[in-house]
Amino acid sequence: MRSFFSVLLKVLLGLVLVVVLAIVGALVALRVPSVQTRLAHKAAEVLSRKLGQRVTIGRVDVRPFSRVLLDGVQVQDRRGGELFSIGRADADISLFSVFDPRHLHVSKLTLNEPRFVLKNLAGQPDSTTFNQFMAAVKRLMGPSDTTKSAPFDFKIAAVALRNGHFAIEKQDVPRAKTYGKSIDYDHLVVDSIYADVSKIHLGDTLGLRISNLHAVETPSRTQLREITADMLYHPHFWEFKNLSLRVGRSQIKDYLRFEYRVFSNFTDYNDSMKTITRLRGSEVFTDDIAKFAPQLATLHESIKISGDASGYVRDFKVNNLDLRYGKGTHIVAKRAHADNLPNYKESFIDLRLMPSVVLASDLKPWLPASANKIVQRLGRVKLQGQVLGFYNDFVANASFDTALGFVATDVNLKTKTDLMHAAYKGTVRANAFQLGKFLGDESVIRDVTLNGSVAGVGFVPPYARGQAKATVPSIWLNGYRYRNIDFDGDYHQRAFSGHMRVNDPALRMHADGRIDLDRAHEDVDIKTKIEHANLRTLGLTSQNFTIATTGEVKFRGVQLDSLIGHAYLRKSRFTLDGRRLNLDTLDVVSTRNSRNERRVTVRSEALDASVAGTFNTSDVVRDVQTLLTEYRLNFESNATATANYYRRKRQRVLPVYQIDLQLNLKKSNPVLTLFVPELRVADGSRIDGSFRSGETSIFQLGGHLDSLRYGPVRTVNTDFDFLTSKLPYKPDILAQASITSDQQVLPTLGRTEKFILEGVWDQQRINFSTSLAQTGTTNKATINGSLGFCRAPSRSCFGSRPCTCWTKTGPLRPTTRCASATTAASSILRT
Repeated sequence: MRSFFSVLLKVLLGLVLVVVLAIVGALVALRVPSVQTRLAHKAAEVLSRKLGQRVTIGRVDVRPFSRVLLDGVQVQDRRGGELFSIGRADADISLFSVFDPRHLHVSKLTLNEPRFVLKNLAGQPDSTTFNQFMAAVKRLMGPSDTTKSAPFDFKIAAVALRNGHFAIEKQDVPRAKTYGKSIDYDHLVVDSIYADVSKIHLGDTLGLRISNLHAVETPSRTQLREITADMLYHPHFWEFKNLSLRVGRSQIKDYLRFEYRVFSNFTDYNDSMKTITRLRGSEVFTDDIAKFAPQLATLHESIKISGDASGYVRDFKVNNLDLRYGKGTHIVAKRAHADNLPNYKESFIDLRLMPSVVLASDLKPWLPASANKIVQRLGRVKLQGQVLGFYNDFVANASFDTALGFVATDVNLKTKTDLMHAAYKGTVRANAFQLGKFLGDESVIRDVTLNGSVAGVGFVPPYARGQAKATVPSIWLNGYRYRNIDFDGDYHQRAFSGHMRVNDPALRMHADGRIDLDRAHEDVDIKTKIEHANLRTLGLTSQNFTIATTGEVKFRGVQLDSLIGHAYLRKSRFTLDGRRLNLDTLDVVSTRNSRNERRVTVRSEALDASVAGTFNTSDVVRDVQTLLTEYRLNFESNATATANYYRRKRQRVLPVYQIDLQLNLKKSNPVLTLFVPELRVADGSRIDGSFRSGETSIFQLGGHLDSLRYGPVRTVNTDFDFLTSKLPYKPDILAQASITSDQQVLPTLGRTEKFILEGVWDQQRINFSTSLAQTGTTNKATINGSLGFCRAPSRSCFGSRPCTCWTKTGPLRPTTRCASATTAASSILRT
């Protein structure tokens, strides 16, 4: 019995020794190249059978129980082309037993130079080589048929990718026009792929942790600087949690998920890939996004963004949006929805804004030049509300607090071509909005406060047309702030028609009619009732002048030179510094005949006046203003100022024209009382004159007054004539005047008669002579003198010429020098 156990022990020891020797021999054999080559072929056969794809392996280097190296691994697709390849696979073995080979655990698998090329299979548009690859991985990693044998336990703890390559190549699709500048999804080449993968879970859903994945898309030179995330991959979704994605200078955090029907939907990303993301503290540069959306290539901007988003690029929704852009734009939105991105010009936008800020300068790259010219004037805009529609066709129910003032709108705005032709409809409320600055012209209008409705096209002439109904509590026009204006009417290009009522402290009126400022028409047709208008308060006169009237105004032209038509005023009341004038009729008529002769007539029960000639009103106004300036210089007698003026005066071709003036003072004293309270003239008095312009300016005025009264002075049968002329570019002035009167009443002199005054103005001196006789006596006086103009402003100096005074007995003190003509005459006639 003891010998039996001894023999048995020896046999067992021998078997153990044989097994040990066999194992040692096997291990030694595994290091032999021929054996490794045979193992490579065997491994390739096993993998081919398991993957369902043909696999080739160039060399196997097995380092027992610790490491396996595979060189030249290639997996072919069903057509025999390359599906997947690895330059070298280096596996660190953490669990493997020759006694139980169903278990293989790899602590780290390093893939050097892995290559994968994505191709569509001919005749199978919904299948790709990537689908084949993932199906093969499932067959390799999935459980075997447990009815035949136990499942194969294969686990990988970590994978390292080194210098990988990924490509999508569709040879039957031509390259995009932007190839080389942006990513072409049909001709994608990603190189220099490096990554560390851990926490790998294999099954129907592939789970893993990606750390510091970086790569380069070589044709477009797009730099993927980092992807770090917890990733899940499923045939119908791809999810990244705890994400840090950096492309170029852009960074996106912290959740991203793609959903698709098949993986190849990535090649049609904008329309076929649904994206769900949770952005926190992300920043995007348009230069980087332009690699994916070339439409943005010219913007060169950056956006900081947070929010929860989902949808396709063509139909994208964001909730709780917080966006910072440019130098100061900050958009906070409860909801933002846009479709058809990245083509923003065709994108429908639904934006629910919380209090936000937009800098007009930040919008400059997004707007056409014509719109920018106006929008940039808004400066910093605080806004809140809802915007719904396209960028050039939207409804804005929002408030805008701009650099030019506050505006609240509920308006549909359409800008199909540019802002000049924009169509709009809705309500507008403005508070102290500087409309003049917005339109680029403050000469007529500055700020406005209004509340009203509007529907039309275009904001500025000649494109504007539409209807408006508004209440205007305040508007600055031509230097005065009007208050309480109601307007209801239409506007077309430069034409306005409708009803207006004004209840301002300085102007109470209502009017109906039409004003057309278009050059092809330029006509005004208005019927109005002015209850009260204070022209000084309105900035139209310097005196306290008020008007109340009922009028009809109808004329063509809006410039002084083109005005043709009439203004009929009825039951007019004028007040000047407390003095009143009532006129039942006041008509002003302007006509022009076929010979270009203009006539302006004024008709009323007080007086008739007419101005006729071939002239332009603007020329007359300019020439008269120039002459008044030059006559004033002559009065002031400042040689230096006069010389400087004529040296600077620009020489030009002077218009040649003549104006004839006629004035019939029918019952003019009520009018004279209004303007010159101390002046009275006889009814029916007439005055005529003329003004001729050319190489010499000549003004003539004369007339006959049956009687005249100015304060204590009274005259009867007075005739006067005045003539003056002047050269345009020399200071010399020549003038002469004569006045005769049959009878007079003068202060201190009593009743006089046969008054004659003649004077000549030559250079800076006026020489005059005058005579008169005392009624009922033989006393008379003749005074000859001169009047010089001192250099001091507003001062005159009498000359030293002797006064010759006569009485009934002969000459009286012929050498007396007179201080003034009136004083001399008074003293002489009392002698």
